[in-house]
Amino acid sequence: MTIRTRKIVNFISFYLAWPLCVLPAAKGMLLLGPLLCLPLILIHFFVICEARERAQEFRLMIFATLLGFILDSTLWKLKLVIYSPSPWPQPFAPLWILALWATFANAFRYSLAWLSRNPMFPILFGAIGGPLGFFAAKNLGALSLDPRLWPSLLALSISWCVAVPVLARIALFPKRNF
Repeated sequence: MTIRTRKIVNFISFYLAWPLCVLPAAKGMLLLGPLLCLPLILIHFFVICEARERAQEFRLMIFATLLGFILDSTLWKLKLVIYSPSPWPQPFAPLWILALWATFANAFRYSLAWLSRNPMFPILFGAIGGPLGFFAAKNLGALSLDPRLWPSLLALSISWCVAVPVLARIALFPKRNF
């Protein structure tokens, strides 16, 4: 498979993950999204990635998922983002949001590789994209935000301004350093 084809498949997978997780969560089917993302993750590792890249991709995915767990659990604890009832103890981020972090990480070396071209790209992408995704998820009923809205959007913007550049930078690390 050519790199262009791998980037296209990754792009499609990346953009499928959000509705596959958010729409079931909005309907109270909290485990369906992670189950639907599992094939996307497997496609990433066994179709898109070359064998020599898999360990590095796996470490990036685990790191991103842990980062997302910390950020989203903190935002929930602060009541800036409130998730639907979860089988996990509150305020731990639900599985569907963690599945989104995992699939998001899988895009950094492929369809989101352009973020590493300029240090401002990941900051702007995070500042705008993170809050927009959460605002859309709120409008679909998958989560709630602070009733005043601006504290939640500001906290999300700051969180994502940090998370996206960190993940973009880690995605550039050579295998031996990460």
